[in-house]
Amino acid sequence: MPGAFPVAVISDQYWRSHYGADPSVVGKTIRINQHELTIVGVAAPEFHGSIPVTSFDVWVPYMEQTVLNGVKEWMLRDRHDRNMLGIARLKPGVTFEQARLELKTLADRMAVANADVSEGMSATLLGDGANDPLIYVAAAAFLCVVAALASYLPARRAASVDPMQALRTE
Repeated sequence: MPGAFPVAVISDQYWRSHYGADPSVVGKTIRINQHELTIVGVAAPEFHGSIPVTSFDVWVPYMEQTVLNGVKEWMLRDRHDRNMLGIARLKPGVTFEQARLELKTLADRMAVANADVSEGMSATLLGDGANDPLIYVAAAAFLCVVAALASYLPARRAASVDPMQALRTE
């Protein structure tokens, strides 16, 4: 039910910078977009969110979208709306393959139960490879190559222009 879960989890960094690492922060309130939310936890220091190269300070339940962001309530119930990404952590002892199979089974059941809106839809389990340091190294190397080309091509063109001709055209 929209608005029924006015709770939030805050980042470790936010907890330290705004609450002085106060261990009694759970149960206190935080105000977001003129709405009070009860802090129910502090994320682990190594957790920064699920989107690489970004960092969030507050996480709230999806159902709070209508209260905090002005999302219409019908959008949360409409099965044609594809505006949701599920993020989870594997339970200790559960393998990636076991989780993938369970997710596929659940998606297959939902496809049968909601056949009118689930045609062609599926669920995919992705690993946390986006947080792999090799991804960051590859991205940095790619950006270096782009920067080198961006400076090399104009320099090469400038080197091939006759200076006297360039001065005459100005």
